[in-house]
Amino acid sequence: MSKIDEYKIEQYIRFAEELTEEEKNEVERLIETSDEMQAIYLFLKQFYEEFDKASRVSKAVIPLTLLQKHQHSGPVVLAAMTKESSASGLVTKATLVSEERKTVVRILEDEQSHSLQFHVIGNQKQPNSYVILSLLNPQVDLVTNEKGKLKGVQELSDIDWSTVSTLLRIPVFKTTVHPGISNKSFNVKNESGQEVEIQKYDEHVQIKVKNEGSVLSRVLVVQDKSSDLIKMSGQPINFELTDPHSKAHLYFYE
Repeated sequence: MSKIDEYKIEQYIRFAEELTEEEKNEVERLIETSDEMQAIYLFLKQFYEEFDKASRVSKAVIPLTLLQKHQHSGPVVLAAMTKESSASGLVTKATLVSEERKTVVRILEDEQSHSLQFHVIGNQKQPNSYVILSLLNPQVDLVTNEKGKLKGVQELSDIDWSTVSTLLRIPVFKTTVHPGISNKSFNVKNESGQEVEIQKYDEHVQIKVKNEGSVLSRVLVVQDKSSDLIKMSGQPINFELTDPHSKAHLYFYE
């Protein structure tokens, strides 16, 4: 394989609009007829997909860091730290922060049950209800309630928070499926152009992503007092309605 061929494949992936139709056809022929070219194409395509994901700055996904005891903190973090729980037997296990986004996640432990509580504290412009705390190692998603809190988590009591990477996911848009409507569909789109089609049947709902290469990764289904977090892979999602006569609230995340 010559360097010019590799360069053309990279151009084809990144800047196809700059190539002539003849050049595009030549690259496609090389990929189809050469195993080596096809391997290079697949490698570069996957590499740039991951690169674009890492480079994209999203207001809906907030990286958090562990607040160290000696660390100088801004006013938002200090204010959150002064709100120590007065409930007996609760101690602060860890505090995760984003000074840039003025966001704090306090992790409290019940000394008797060793269960954990998660309290999300943010600025007034940022909603705290139904946000997701995503742990990357181990891979766990924790969903808060409408008040930005989650209680009674048992499985993570022994975790070392200094070794865990965490993200806070804010809903990018939400919608409601109303009762009394069957076999009808409607579309929902947010300001950045992310769009989904929602089809309601008698006892279940189907969700389809309308954008190619969508960045939507999760949908939270809240029905009555229950909630279910579903990962999105680009394929249609189906879920049952626990009560066809009640509303189902849908929250979408990147």
